[in-house]
Amino acid sequence: MLKNLIVLLAIVTGATVLMPARKARAFKAEGVTAGFVLNKLHDQFSDLIDKARDSGDFLTWRVAITGRDLIDSFQKANTDLINVAFDKVEKQKQDMLRGVDANVDKLVAQKDPTLDFAEALTGEWSQIISTIYVASSRPYVMNYSPRVLVPEGEQTIRLRVIGPNMGRADAKINSTPFSDVKPNTPVEQAAVFDLKRANFSFPETESFVQRLNITYNVPKYLVFNDTATNNLELWLLPARMGHYKLTTRVEVTTRETAVRVVNLGQFRGRNSRVPRAVLVPDTSLGWRLDLTRRGEIKLIQGGSDKGRCEGIEDQSITENGLTMFARVDNRDQPFNRRDAWTDCAISFPLYRLTKSEADGTGAEGDLSWTKDIPVKLPGALISMNIQLDLFDNARGCSPAVAPTSMLIFARRAIS
Repeated sequence: MLKNLIVLLAIVTGATVLMPARKARAFKAEGVTAGFVLNKLHDQFSDLIDKARDSGDFLTWRVAITGRDLIDSFQKANTDLINVAFDKVEKQKQDMLRGVDANVDKLVAQKDPTLDFAEALTGEWSQIISTIYVASSRPYVMNYSPRVLVPEGEQTIRLRVIGPNMGRADAKINSTPFSDVKPNTPVEQAAVFDLKRANFSFPETESFVQRLNITYNVPKYLVFNDTATNNLELWLLPARMGHYKLTTRVEVTTRETAVRVVNLGQFRGRNSRVPRAVLVPDTSLGWRLDLTRRGEIKLIQGGSDKGRCEGIEDQSITENGLTMFARVDNRDQPFNRRDAWTDCAISFPLYRLTKSEADGTGAEGDLSWTKDIPVKLPGALISMNIQLDLFDNARGCSPAVAPTSMLIFARRAIS
C-alpha cells in the first residue's frame, strides 16, 4: 500500500480553502434535541469535505471525513438519543460533541490547517470512533482506509472497512470495475478487501473522487436480514504528481589583484642600517599583501648620497605589512661632517576578496509518488526558491534559507 503525499505539497503550496468566515462562539444547544445537534455537525463536515475536495486541500478533506465518520458512528450507536433534549444527554457525551464542535471552529478558522494540527485532530477523532460503545450486534461502517490512492505502488491495495461485526456481515463491494468482491480475511470488526490497483482508472493530471458501494447484511427480525449500503469515497490522485523547479542564490567570492607603489621617504644616518616598518595601503578597503607573490615585493631606489635601499627582513612579512631597511655610509670629510641619505619606495603585490550574490546551480524534474528526490544544494548558499506545479493546477512557491547541504522532496503517508 502506497504512502505518498510529499510534505512540500502540504507545507509549500499553502493551498487555502475558501470558506465563509465562522466566528468562534460558545456551543449553545439548549432547547434542541441531540439529533438536531448531530445533523448540524454532520452538515458542517459535509460542507467542509465538498469545499476541501474542490480546492484540492487534502489535509482538511481528511480531517473532515474522519469527523463525519465520527458523527455517523455516534448516531448509529446512540439511536435512542436522537429525540432526547441535548441538555439531558449524559455529560460525557455532551462534552465530546462540544469538543468536536469547538474543533470544527478551529479547523475553519485556520483555513489552511497545519500538518501537525490536522494529524492530531484526525488521530483524536479516529480514537473516539474506535471506542464508541456498540450495544447491539447490528453491523455498520465506522471507518475505512486508505482513503487516498495513488497510481504507483504495490499491485494490490488492501482496503479495510472497519465497524462492529463487519467481519460477519457478508460484505461485498459492487461498483464498477469491481463486482461481488468479498473480504479476503475474516476479521471480527473489519471487512478487508484486496483490490487490484490496475483496476482503478487513475486520471492523468487531475484528481477525482471515486465512490465504491459496499453492501452488507443487517439483522431485521428472526432469521431475516436486510441489506445495507454505504458509499466509500476514495480520492484518486493522478499519474502526473507534478513538476518541481529549484533555483538558488549563492555567495560568490572574487579575488582582485593589484600592484601599489608606496613612497617611503628619505632615510638618513652615518654608517648604519636604518629599518622602517611599512604598512600595506588601504587595508580598510580589504587590501592585503599577497604572500603567494612574495617574489614581486621590490624596493625602488631613489636619489641618494652615500646611501641605498638595501633589503627586506623576510621574517617580518605578513599580509598587513613588513619591515625593510636602508644602508647609509660615512660621508664625513675633514672639517665637514654630514649624514648620508637615500630615498626609497616599495612595490607591493596586493589582493582583496570581494563578496557578491549570484545565481547558483538549481534542479528541476518530475515529482514521484513512490520515491524521494534528493537534490544536492550548492555551497555558500544564501537562499533557495522552490516552484511546484502540482496536479489539479495547484502551484506553490517557497523562498527559504537552506539549513543543510541536501534538500529532499519527501513523501508523506496519506493512508
